[in-house]
Amino acid sequence: MPSLPIGADRVFWGGPIVTLDPALPLAEALAVRDGRIVAVGTRDEVKPWVAPRAELVDLGGAALLPGFVESHNHLIMHGVSLGRLDASPAACPSIADVVARVREEAARTPAGAWVRGRGYDDTLVREKRALGRADLDAVAAPVYIGHISGHLAYVNSAALALAGIDGRTADPEGGHIVRDAAGEPTGELHETATGLVGRLLPSETYEETLAAAWRGAAAFAKVGITSAQDVSLGIRSHHFRVYEAVAREPGYPLRVVGFPVIGWREHLPVHTGFGDDRFRLGALKIISDGSIQGYTASLRRPYHDRPDTRGIQVVAPERLRELVGQAHAAGFQIAIHTNGDQAIEYALDAFEAALAEHPRPDHRHRLEHCQTATEADLARMARLGVCASFFINHVWYWGDRHRDLFLGPERAARIDPLASALRHGIPFGLHCDAPVTPPDPLRSIWTAVTRRTRDGQVLGPEERIPVEAALRAYTVDAAYLAFEEHLKGTLEVGKLADFCLLSASPLAVEPDAIAEIRVLGTVLGGRDVAVGGAA
Repeated sequence: MPSLPIGADRVFWGGPIVTLDPALPLAEALAVRDGRIVAVGTRDEVKPWVAPRAELVDLGGAALLPGFVESHNHLIMHGVSLGRLDASPAACPSIADVVARVREEAARTPAGAWVRGRGYDDTLVREKRALGRADLDAVAAPVYIGHISGHLAYVNSAALALAGIDGRTADPEGGHIVRDAAGEPTGELHETATGLVGRLLPSETYEETLAAAWRGAAAFAKVGITSAQDVSLGIRSHHFRVYEAVAREPGYPLRVVGFPVIGWREHLPVHTGFGDDRFRLGALKIISDGSIQGYTASLRRPYHDRPDTRGIQVVAPERLRELVGQAHAAGFQIAIHTNGDQAIEYALDAFEAALAEHPRPDHRHRLEHCQTATEADLARMARLGVCASFFINHVWYWGDRHRDLFLGPERAARIDPLASALRHGIPFGLHCDAPVTPPDPLRSIWTAVTRRTRDGQVLGPEERIPVEAALRAYTVDAAYLAFEEHLKGTLEVGKLADFCLLSASPLAVEPDAIAEIRVLGTVLGGRDVAVGGAA
């Protein structure tokens, strides 16, 4: 074989190479040098890069694709959650099971220390109700259990006492303390009210945060994710330092774009885009409303099964416009958490006002989750140049309950309106929102293509999208949302050598089979960083 004076470090061939590059959708071989793609094409075209030092990687029929880009997640929080008491319905099908787990945890926890859990889902647990202090008072230790959505919490009497919460405590702005008929707190807290107790919880140390960053990254890499956009930077003070540290570690298996939570901005001497291809700053994050499954997302019309409830607007519209205007004028990209259509409207009002005062082309401001966007909302997003990151997993995990409980059939059929967003030309990514749902891009892609729910129903078939569009939403389009499409998302010369190896190409199987594809391995910068195993 002819060789160049300086050849490739690795050459991949022996399986379909799905580039997602419209100019060359499918290739036979790909060469990598110094962490970048240097050649892609036919075997004959890539052969000149084969040199004595090159490692020849026979894919053995496996498909090579761009590494997945997870466009909305809480990576460190996911790593932390993996060490918490699991109160999810999968681990605890009933409240009795949750209480038993709490007792076990309290028995091995030092006296006076908090018992902390995560993942409780009141609409899927057997009793179909919220936890209350009466349940959690089974132990004397203070208890804090997070809801699956991350927007609610359940605490016991000891925790309420430590926080000074009683029947006279007023609801904080943007939050709600649930009370019984006598006006006493039940132990259920919504949105900002969770912070009344949450501020008392001990923060993770630097070492614990560092360990969580490695644990979360390992879980992501195993399922083919090579880049993560962590949208909660600054919620814990060690996040920035930890990501700076792991970015210098050659063995860290993930690239990270960190989104500082607004309010932490004054501590940043830099703006969106600062950093390098291992760790850079992304958009400023604003949490505008809550969660539909927690009845706290801000809706224009009441919830289907709670006609007296339209959710919580965590940030008042006037304050939202002020925050967005300041951040936009300062040059930041902005990402606003919006689940309910009322929250979407207020966010678009804020973007429109900021852009009118300070026009800026290619700002790529984003709506996160964007779950209940109407046709009018999407048309407005397209006009303003606003992107979206859709939490498509809502369809699989909660679609049946959205239809039967939260939203009713008509609104539920339109959640995560991907096909409509495509028609409007809105750039969008897909995400898992870990730790809310486990990282698994292939299942998310399958959901976008099939819109199947847990019960096997198809929810809103008209919002299904083609496989290639779903793949792009987890690769190059997700990278675009973070101004990184020039670095990642397609397999082209000059881009980062970040890949996932799959047992089959999603483009080569029936849509229903996509969720069964296995991740065989993950490559970052041309180096193997994980052996897969997800199905």
